[in-house]
Amino acid sequence: MKNSFKGKALIGVYAIWAIIEIYLETIRWDYELIHLLFKGGLMPILMAFVVVNRAILPKNIIGFLMSALAFSWIGDLLLTQGENPNYFVFGLGAFLVAHILYAMTFTKAMQKNHELLLIKKYPMIIVLLVGASGFIFKVLFPYLDEMIVPVALYTSVITAMCLAAVARKEKTPFKSWLLVTIGALIFMFSDSLIAFNKFHEPIAWASIMIMSTYILAQALIVVGVMNHEA
Repeated sequence: MKNSFKGKALIGVYAIWAIIEIYLETIRWDYELIHLLFKGGLMPILMAFVVVNRAILPKNIIGFLMSALAFSWIGDLLLTQGENPNYFVFGLGAFLVAHILYAMTFTKAMQKNHELLLIKKYPMIIVLLVGASGFIFKVLFPYLDEMIVPVALYTSVITAMCLAAVARKEKTPFKSWLLVTIGALIFMFSDSLIAFNKFHEPIAWASIMIMSTYILAQALIVVGVMNHEA
């Protein structure tokens, strides 16, 4: 039976909110409170969508998903002050916790049998994901200085999150698996843009690309998890 979502208008609100936030990034509008309102308002909209549809999934899945969104929201607020090294580190920490919670969400949003069919059948998936994240870290390594350990830890966690998303294949409806997997991979790409822009060299239109991919990734993950049938 297909899930019937309530509050679909919230996804429309999220899209409009996202367009305004990306526009603010484009013009670099120097009104901090306005920027904080729109960047900080994204995750609460997704959280409201989850709350409205909380009856669809078991409480433990909803709990992990809401917690991941909450820590993402904290990370968003902290990274509005990302030029300050302390805010950046704490923002990184918030997203580190969010990725762990997403990995736990994906693990819970599987059928009871936890045999990882796809990864067991195609172990090269692990090699490709770990190899890609390892290559990114290797390129960034000479520029990280005192951030080597935090970035290494973060890279490991987001790679594990992506593997948890991929591992849901045949353990959840295909639509749920596809949306969550694409969302997780886009999230990894978005975080890679942040790392290259901050530690390697500035990327043209970095803030727009980072926010666009981040906003899309979060929406895909949330809608994907909500499409899981327990």
